[in-house]
Amino acid sequence: MKKLSGAAIGIFIINIISKLLGFVREMMIAYMFGTSYIVDVYTVAITLPSVIFSFFISGFSQSYIPIASRIENVSERKDFYNNLQTILFFVSVLLSLICFGMSERITQMLAPGFSKEAFELTNIFVKIIAFIFPFMSLFSMTAANLLFYEHFAFANICDFIVFNILIIISIFIAGKGNIFFLIIGYLLSQIIVSFVLWVYAEKESLQKYQFKIDISDKRVKEICFLAFPFGLSLFANQINSVIDRLLASTLGEGVISALNYSNKIQLIIMGLTTMIFASVCYPRLNMFFAKKKYELGMKYISKGIMLTNILAIPLTGFFFLMSYPICQILFQRGAFDANATLMTSRCLSFYALGLVFYSYREILTRCLAANKQQKLILKNTVCAVIFNILFNIIMIRYLSYVGLALATSLAGFLAVILMFLDVKKIDAAILSKRDLLDTIKIIVISIFVIGGIYLFYNQILIFKNNYFMFILEVFIGVISYIILCFVLKIEIVMWIVEKVFETFKGIKRGGEE
Repeated sequence: MKKLSGAAIGIFIINIISKLLGFVREMMIAYMFGTSYIVDVYTVAITLPSVIFSFFISGFSQSYIPIASRIENVSERKDFYNNLQTILFFVSVLLSLICFGMSERITQMLAPGFSKEAFELTNIFVKIIAFIFPFMSLFSMTAANLLFYEHFAFANICDFIVFNILIIISIFIAGKGNIFFLIIGYLLSQIIVSFVLWVYAEKESLQKYQFKIDISDKRVKEICFLAFPFGLSLFANQINSVIDRLLASTLGEGVISALNYSNKIQLIIMGLTTMIFASVCYPRLNMFFAKKKYELGMKYISKGIMLTNILAIPLTGFFFLMSYPICQILFQRGAFDANATLMTSRCLSFYALGLVFYSYREILTRCLAANKQQKLILKNTVCAVIFNILFNIIMIRYLSYVGLALATSLAGFLAVILMFLDVKKIDAAILSKRDLLDTIKIIVISIFVIGGIYLFYNQILIFKNNYFMFILEVFIGVISYIILCFVLKIEIVMWIVEKVFETFKGIKRGGEE
């Protein structure tokens, strides 16, 4: 447990750095291109690998751990990994060729409302980005294997830090006049981190790749049955984004960009609440469920939910009420004007309402996957997509582009209710009475602290446009939140502090020895 605590702290630090780089990346593209059609084109083009990754590649990589956890023979497990890596690589090459050949039709599907100029540029971008899939497959499966052996840090450093730095560099170069380097840089960044991670895994003897291909392997068939619903579940968020962007393309220039900037902020924050669970706890969770130690496994789920509560509940209120100054501080400079800030902040407010629900859904989906409940995952995903489409059709008529963001949050709310009911079907107790009481305390504390920040910001007009005062308010709010959590004895906070002290004591003892 101490090893996991140390890993969790390390992943959290890496995640904080990556999210800061993510903000820098979005600030850079906003500064260089604002909410112009170029950003709309770039956003639509990189949607393609995101969609394919979520549906196909990520489904297999995330399903690898539940299957590998049940293979006790080391040699058989290595053969299974090599076989799966080879099959996915060749399928990814085929996907690249299909997307390259069908780039014009894909562009029509993703952005039917684009102008002729934007459409032609999107078509070129899609042709270039189509070649990313084999490298995404290579990276994803290598990272999954590293996670299985509980080597957490390096994959996250490559995926979230190195990749973001390379993207920022490519955006800077593109902003100097060569807009094609936006998409070329994205492709090159994926190629570089894929090979770096591969070399690391081989050097550390965590894998020894040997060419092997056997599609008749029963475990390949087994992982296909799990990967499809799991991938579709991860794909649900991307489907929602695609639907939002498709409808947004009919509402005028800049709307896709505003939705994208706001959604990216929401996803970056959501990553803080779920990344530790997905990276550190998920492999151990699968081991417990594979050995039928369900009670131990569910403790990880409960901790994941409560970690989400302690982080996501206050952040939901903060981003809902303070979206305008947040977008102003992050983006309003260069080509990103006040009107773009207003559009983006409106979207952010309503995307933020779904932050808690989609974080829950990420955790509960992995709980069902670890129990190999693919039918329940598939059912929930289909319902989530249907909810989103229906709410989009209704909301866009009355609230325009803001309705698209609100529809996504409402769909997430209904989907997570269904998923809680699904988890109960496998006789898994998620939260204790103490957890429920602590959740109520967290909501009350969040209302008090976030309400205080909001009132202070709006009443003292002399400081309204002072960035320093806003940051100071937020800092005071964070300190107040932590103190109140201690005063009301929120168990998850006490647990975090205990594990942090245990980890640093272990590090200190190790250094003394």
